[in-house]
Formats: sequence, structure tokens, C-alpha cells
Amino acid sequence: MRTHLLLPCECELMTTVLECEMSGNKMTIYYDYTCPYSYRALLWLRQLEEAGRELYLEWKTFSLKEVNRGEGSPSIFEESQTGSVSVLALELAKAAQAMGPQVFEPYHDTVYDAMYRNRRRVTADALIGIARQAGLDVSGLELERQEGRWLREVERDHREGAESWGVFGTPTLVLDDEAAVYLKFTQAAASPSDAAEVYDALLCLARCHPELVEIKHPQ
Repeated sequence: MRTHLLLPCECELMTTVLECEMSGNKMTIYYDYTCPYSYRALLWLRQLEEAGRELYLEWKTFSLKEVNRGEGSPSIFEESQTGSVSVLALELAKAAQAMGPQVFEPYHDTVYDAMYRNRRRVTADALIGIARQAGLDVSGLELERQEGRWLREVERDHREGAESWGVFGTPTLVLDDEAAVYLKFTQAAASPSDAAEVYDALLCLARCHPELVEIKHPQ
């Protein structure tokens, strides 16, 4: 049974939440396909859609392989082809984005579902197959990758996130180009209404309380 605590500032809090709901709903998500928390954020966003929330989503790549490379190791962005499946997944995502949401969204969802819902070991060939099925023209993709075209796009997203918003991990959400938050879901919300409740609270705290930099449940 859920209880409701009456707060001294409850009226003010509810007013702030309503103002947040009525304001712009742009969200930029920095993600990496190897991150299970990014997948759970995707599930949360699907629930928000079910709850009737209309959000403008912009997905930007952020390579955890680059973040976690060893000291003295070269940057993954220094090579035209890294041989990394995780980086290939991000390169294909940028190529799919350039084709429009009708290609990117099926690719994006299928890669995540294959890795986490279906628990498949996704190979480079499997990624190319997913991209082809999503509608990406893969005939000239190898040459574009040799030229480093899509890796440069991955790098652009990555450096923009780190330099403009202090992104250090995934998923990091930038809300209406105003505030950035890094979060982890251990599981999907119990219902779309619960997902919306989390969103409202997150939006309110991120915008109105920049002095709050971390909330964590002890494990």
C-alpha cells in the first residue's frame, strides 16, 4: 500500500511539477549499447510513451570503450577502424540516424532487444544484418567506415557530451538543454504511471535543485 506524505511545501512542489510538465519536453540521451542501464532507460522511455508523455528524444553516442581504455592506450578515435563490435554498433547508429528515424529507431531498438531481452551475443555480422533489415544501405558502408566518416560522428557526440555536459557514463540525460543527469535503473518501472512519476520528480529535481548532485540507495 502506497502512503502519501504531506509536505509543508507540497503546494509549491506540485506547482513546480506542473510547470515542468507544461514546459518543453526535449531529452538528449547519451548511450552505449554495451550498457545495461542504457537499455533500462530505453524501457523507461517506452513506458513514458505508454503513459501519454510526448517527448522529443535525441540519442547521442558515448563510447564506454573510450572512457575505460587503459592509461597510455591510444584513443579509439585515432583509428579509422577499431575492430570493436561495440564501436561498430555506435557507428552504424550514426549512419542510421543520418537516414532518419524510420531507419534509426528500428535499428536502435533491435540492437538493444537482441543484446538484453533476447540475450544474444551480437557479432559484427549480426549488427550489419540488423542495420540492413532496418533499411540502412550497407553497400557503401565499408568504404565510409574506412574513411572514418561514422567514427568521426561518434567522436563528435562523445566529446560534445564530455565537454558541454560533463558526461562520464551512460545513460546521461540532458533535459531541455538545461540540466544533465546520470541515472541507473535496476529494473523497469512497475507501470507507465510509475515511470511518469519518476520522470516528473527527476525533471523537478534536476531543474530546481542543482545543489543536489547525487541520490543513491545503499546496497
